[in-house]
Amino acid sequence: MFATQRFSPSFLLGALFISWFSMASPVAAAEASYDLGLNSAYVWRGLSLTDGAVLQPSVTTAHESGLSFNVWGNLDLSDTNGLSNEFQEVDLTLSYSFGSGPISYEVGVIEYLFPSAVGPSTSEVYLSVGLDAVVSTTLALYYDHDQVDGLYASFGLKYRGDIAEGWACSLALLAGYADSKFAAAYGGIDDGLFNGDVSLSVERSLARGSISIFAAYTDTLDERVLNTQPVSVWGGLSLSLTF
Repeated sequence: MFATQRFSPSFLLGALFISWFSMASPVAAAEASYDLGLNSAYVWRGLSLTDGAVLQPSVTTAHESGLSFNVWGNLDLSDTNGLSNEFQEVDLTLSYSFGSGPISYEVGVIEYLFPSAVGPSTSEVYLSVGLDAVVSTTLALYYDHDQVDGLYASFGLKYRGDIAEGWACSLALLAGYADSKFAAAYGGIDDGLFNGDVSLSVERSLARGSISIFAAYTDTLDERVLNTQPVSVWGGLSLSLTF
């Protein structure tokens, strides 16, 4: 089931971080969060990677210094890709968050592993800047320095408001841009606007986390950059717990 994967510097750094974290950090300075999503499809940057139900577990360990390490996976529940009940993808993310006031920054590295050999593993470095306001704004830049040698950027807007005690609703808009190398890696022939997403979610807060349900619409913004994809409307529900 599992193909041989190489271990890049991001994976090794993550392993070292976890070792240091478990041995050196006081419990009060640490936080662990667990997320489990059940979605009707796996859509990544407008690309339909699985046109069928998926389970997406995630574990994050965060330190008060701003360092965090995340392990995320995508388990296909259908046989759309011939991978029923197999992990199509596992991502390892090592990041550092900082900033003060309404502006925050995050830098990190992501290692994309494909245990079922759907493609070669690759790695990205990224930078994101966020503005916390009535309508939150996020600008993120991702550079795949391994297999793709290309750039993807996204600009997002999000409004979140309370609708009742313990309940909140969010509306998010996102537009993505790809340079010619990133677009070519996924079938495009030019650089430009890549994907556009609109999502609506409803969240219920819990004692140690939340449960939410969402619906999303995604589409190509320029067919020369991103070919029309089979999935445009999708959704799911997720459970998040923090300790």
